[in-house]
Amino acid sequence: MSQESLSAILGFDYFSYIGMSTFIISALVAIEMYILKKKGNSFHFEDALSSIACGIVSTALIFLIFPLQPLTHFIHDKVAFFDMSRLSNWQMLVAGIFPIFAVDHSYYWGHRFCHVWNIGWVAHAAHHQSERMTFTTSLRNASFQPYFLFFFQVICVIIGFPVAWFISNISMIVAFQFWLHTETVRKMPAWFEWLFNTPSHHRVPHASDAIYLDKNFAGIFVIWDRLYGTFESETVNAHYGTVQKIESWNPVWVQFEHLAKTFRFAVASRSLRTFASIWFQAPAALEGNDSPYLAEPPLSPKAGHSSTRGRIESIAYLILAIVLMSAAAVAESIPIRIGLFALFIVSLVQVGRSLDRSMLGAEA
Repeated sequence: MSQESLSAILGFDYFSYIGMSTFIISALVAIEMYILKKKGNSFHFEDALSSIACGIVSTALIFLIFPLQPLTHFIHDKVAFFDMSRLSNWQMLVAGIFPIFAVDHSYYWGHRFCHVWNIGWVAHAAHHQSERMTFTTSLRNASFQPYFLFFFQVICVIIGFPVAWFISNISMIVAFQFWLHTETVRKMPAWFEWLFNTPSHHRVPHASDAIYLDKNFAGIFVIWDRLYGTFESETVNAHYGTVQKIESWNPVWVQFEHLAKTFRFAVASRSLRTFASIWFQAPAALEGNDSPYLAEPPLSPKAGHSSTRGRIESIAYLILAIVLMSAAAVAESIPIRIGLFALFIVSLVQVGRSLDRSMLGAEA
């Protein structure tokens, strides 16, 4: 696939987008690292690198392998109730105000079901596995989340919002949430905290403390949480990560960890009814509990640091993965593209293995 054909499918210049985003994100991460160092807080290399690698996996999947743009255009052309292209200029101007609220509202409900259904948590858990709250955590994208959220957000396309509006508003929601993943920003002005999602509000859903579970699902506007009774103010210092801690930095395995766990539970139940229903129950059901709440989050099994050699190896494999992904993006031959993508996945697996293996050696 050439750069021109890829950009045509996505509706924007893929390589310019990646380049600009990488520059801005790198600059902000560097500034945050400097602030953390000045405050005497450590920057956890393994957590950051694993999160960045997860973001690369997600980027490759949604942009290069299974892009949703063609399906979005098809639904708009075949199913949309209204054709907003027929509106006059002033009507378009007025109507253009509503998509961000509609798409953000649908994001709220999709995000909420990501937390309360196992099938949603399968698509979303990887994002919450980080035990730090830094800008790199925002890059820890769960690869299957865009596809799960699509079922909630596509209603906006069915109503008749132009695809360009739909995609731009989703991009706006994703971009807005980058700055929410940090502890360097404590509080915003009161009016801003009331209306918008903020770092203080967003630290809540990333916590595994009982008081914070299943709260604050907002994308941009926190008014949805206030309206539907899921808002919780930040009152105590959070313990970040999932309730059941994952024991690996592998950016590929973490995407499938809850899927494997849920599937094993469903098979072990030896009940067709349970096999079908467990996907629509809360993640706590896998532990035999009616509630996911724990009085105190368990200690992390991966709180240490890898060796210098492990860090160097993991960086080298990550760079190789980025090169392979870029090559796959411009490959004209489908077999070559598939082969490059397979090598890309192997490289990312090696990133995690290098970190995990060196940590085990350090602990021994």
